[in-house]
Amino acid sequence: MNESRLFNRLISIVGLVTVSIGGPSLLAADSMRETTIADVVDTRQQGFKEMGRAMKVFRTELRSDSPDSNAMMVAAKTVASHADEISGWFPAGSGPESGLETDALPYIWKNTEKFSRLSREIVPASVALVAAVATKDTATIVSGVSATGKTCKGCHDSFRDD
Repeated sequence: MNESRLFNRLISIVGLVTVSIGGPSLLAADSMRETTIADVVDTRQQGFKEMGRAMKVFRTELRSDSPDSNAMMVAAKTVASHADEISGWFPAGSGPESGLETDALPYIWKNTEKFSRLSREIVPASVALVAAVATKDTATIVSGVSATGKTCKGCHDSFRDD
């Protein structure tokens, strides 16, 4: 976790404790809620950007005459580490209605069953990607990247505005 995200979370926790022990007014509690939603959206966006950069590593390395298996393993582990987090990145109130810039479509919160199913599918795909990279076999890695990419695309097609 980068220092900025850690600092933002610490500030949120301090604010919540202050509010819970009778500190600031309801107005301050409302601004804390906005900060919390902003933090959630920021965490979500940063996580997806990291996953996107990781997937681009595969494109670069697999086009190379001698792919860097270490770089691909770091990329695969990045995707896998965030895959478990995705389902928690979309709490109620963190969509377009928040007033924050987001590519998340309102459909996420209208069809939570489909979103939950699709967001869970990335977990085994990313674990399989890590295993594929560990083989150091290019064809196996390509297959793992393809399967992971299809899983990502399935969610993007329904739930992302781009």
